[in-house]
Amino acid sequence: MSIRKVATSFGVSKSLSQKLLKQQQPDGNLQPKQMGKPQFSHLTNPEPEVKALVTEHPDATRVELCELFTQNTGNWVTRTAMC
Repeated sequence: MSIRKVATSFGVSKSLSQKLLKQQQPDGNLQPKQMGKPQFSHLTNPEPEVKALVTEHPDATRVELCELFTQNTGNWVTRTAMC
């Protein structure tokens, strides 16, 4: 069956049909590809360090905790990650 006939029968554009055919050929599936890069955080298992910082500085803001975490570990983290 031609690309145009496939596109018409499914009600999609010819370019989408071509894209899906091209995507299906190398690995045999049409699952959506993962978008973007995986995000890495230095806070994947930071509980001991963060608990120690909060214990030592109970009145510190998140920004201050981020700065203290950077000083102690050498790894910078965002306020959102610290939250």
